[in-house]
Amino acid sequence: MIRTTRKTVRLTNFEGFSGWNKALAEAFIMPDTKATLRKIGDGLCALFEADAWYIIFFRPNEPPILFDYIDADTRRDTYEDGPYLLDPFYQAYLRGDPDGVTHERDISPKNLAGLSAITEYCCDHFGPMEEFGLAADIRPDKRAFYCISRKKTLGENSYFTRNDVTLLECIAPILRSQLGVLWDQVALNGRDTPYRIAKHSRITNFFTSFGRDRLTEREAEVGNLMIKGFNARDVASFLDISYGTARNHMKKIYLKLKVSSQNELCGLFIEQLLSSSD
Repeated sequence: MIRTTRKTVRLTNFEGFSGWNKALAEAFIMPDTKATLRKIGDGLCALFEADAWYIIFFRPNEPPILFDYIDADTRRDTYEDGPYLLDPFYQAYLRGDPDGVTHERDISPKNLAGLSAITEYCCDHFGPMEEFGLAADIRPDKRAFYCISRKKTLGENSYFTRNDVTLLECIAPILRSQLGVLWDQVALNGRDTPYRIAKHSRITNFFTSFGRDRLTEREAEVGNLMIKGFNARDVASFLDISYGTARNHMKKIYLKLKVSSQNELCGLFIEQLLSSSD
């Protein structure tokens, strides 16, 4: 086991740890940072028995940049066309949550069913995914998120544990040292920043105006929170209204937008958002 000042990490996946060591040894003889991080990603998948990894760069007033993934081109285009607005890790960045190792369960709204539409979009290629990773503030206003994903096909064994979180914290300095270099060397190449700023503005305007042709101003405000995964109690607390009032707003939203659940509302939003970007 590895002993730290506060926590103990038990290493039971010896084959995975061997794969991590091998990948790490190969990573630092790669020709560039991009190749190094790809090799480290392969090592992380071995260490955590994961199926995929990716890196996202979050910035204010621009869509995030998705650096790498299996089927990267298709996924990058779709993610950057707007579904990032519902990404719990992006929302954590906007809230100013501290960086560090984080699990999706710890930062998502309590009503996870409300996020199933964004989950379905993410799962087009892989099926339902369990995710955690390292959020690293690489510049004062920029954050890199190194995410590790596992298919939810093995019941309870699909879920990352607190031990996994602690282990990733132990190796986080290796990832942090490379993420800032990647940003400087790769992430901005060929990116048209004025275009991306305009694109982000269009996407956020679509979000805030969603349903306003049929909803009152307050209903649209409630609808925006619902799309982000807020349940009735969350909405009531956030808007300082009663639980009953929040429920009434939600029922009217369903009726006016012709949906029957929060999941369908999220699906309608993503469908219209992606259609508007064609």
